[in-house]
Amino acid sequence: VSRAGRQATAALLDDLGLLPALRALVTDFGSRTGIPTTCTLPESLPALPQLAELAVFRAVQEGLSNVARHADADRATVSLHTDGRSLVIQVEDDGRGIGEAEVEEHTGLAGMRERFSTLGGEVILEPRADRGTRLALTLPLPAGLG
Repeated sequence: VSRAGRQATAALLDDLGLLPALRALVTDFGSRTGIPTTCTLPESLPALPQLAELAVFRAVQEGLSNVARHADADRATVSLHTDGRSLVIQVEDDGRGIGEAEVEEHTGLAGMRERFSTLGGEVILEPRADRGTRLALTLPLPAGLG
């Protein structure tokens, strides 16, 4: 992503906050691609460091981009919640699924894993049991939040 793109994303997050920015991202994705996409987000989140918000936004953006490029999906879902200790983010689709070799070759995934591991989080990309692919991300909440 270009420097201008990073700055625009940071400005969007600063202006709107993470949850409204994610809602706008999902709405735009559905309009642009024609893939019906649902978004399940909480009413509010604990305050997160700016780098964590940026990592979450970029991961959802990359996950949706992959749905559009590779999944041949009829629908997608984005969900985010806290489990008391972590922020849990999922991007799922009902498309063709992903093979092990594709997971290993996925360059966007490497960047995502690097970003999340720096923040103490985890990234898992796997086939769903029924059909499609699931991108699951966890990010520890700052101590005392959740």
